[in-house]
Amino acid sequence: NLAGIALRRFKSSPAHAFMRLLDKLELRFGRLGIPRLIMYVVFGRVLTYLLALANPDYPAFLALDPEAVRRGEVWRLLTYVLMPPAGMEVLTSAIALYFLWRVGEGLEAAWGAFRLTVYYVLGAAATALVAFGLLGTPATPFYLDCSVFLAFATVFPDSVILLFFVIPVRMKWLGWFLAGVLGVRSLGEPLAGKLALVTAFSNYLLFFGHRFFLAAAPAKISW
Repeated sequence: NLAGIALRRFKSSPAHAFMRLLDKLELRFGRLGIPRLIMYVVFGRVLTYLLALANPDYPAFLALDPEAVRRGEVWRLLTYVLMPPAGMEVLTSAIALYFLWRVGEGLEAAWGAFRLTVYYVLGAAATALVAFGLLGTPATPFYLDCSVFLAFATVFPDSVILLFFVIPVRMKWLGWFLAGVLGVRSLGEPLAGKLALVTAFSNYLLFFGHRFFLAAAPAKISW
């Protein structure tokens, strides 16, 4: 039957192999997960924003700039995740960071600290790969944040948030909207840009690729 075919395809897929590897790694190295990781990232971005008020050039000192890394500024491989949202007003940035924090807390509650840490590290590494190998230009944590949001929308599709604190919207629709925006945005990109987008979301594809083979039970969380 169709269910049996889907199950056999899933067991022979790279997604299944990755999930089995992740289970084994969690059993052996689960203690290495960073509890409340996203909260620390958000606090780091708030601190960066405050420091930038005194020195507007400070965020550029943290950015993932391939040329600067090649000159020995290797800290940028880590510190770029602490760059606050660019081009936003103070209130909009605060809302975005608060939302990221709540999304991270929800994912950690569902997955545990280890899996969320692996997911975030894979996304950060993929962004670095994009910056160095495909685009060769400075990178921001924008795609990384988007991958965290999409993960939450996938794990908790029926959760409801108040858009603009007024309009109730299910997470799955926001997730589809974001995916659509990213897809449309990539249409005007050259091939390298399209490959960069796929690579940047490799953490999402690794964690949720199995859902192309098996339907996951719906989950819900109340905010």
